[in-house]
Amino acid sequence: MGVKFRPSVVKTVKQGNGTTTKTNEHSYMSAASVKDIKDMLNSTSTLNKRKDKLRKELIRRGIKDVSE
Repeated sequence: MGVKFRPSVVKTVKQGNGTTTKTNEHSYMSAASVKDIKDMLNSTSTLNKRKDKLRKELIRRGIKDVSE
């Protein structure tokens, strides 16, 4: 299973016949843009455990500038 980038969100869609359907929307680290990853890495409110995961993702992508 991939590493989550943000918490999962439940989307509710109203159908034409009056019923609703709920779908889960997940955001994984591998689908996030480099800019989003770097912004979260430089944020002061990000926990150290999450920062380590962000650094590992940038290294996996081959980005050498993994500075805070």
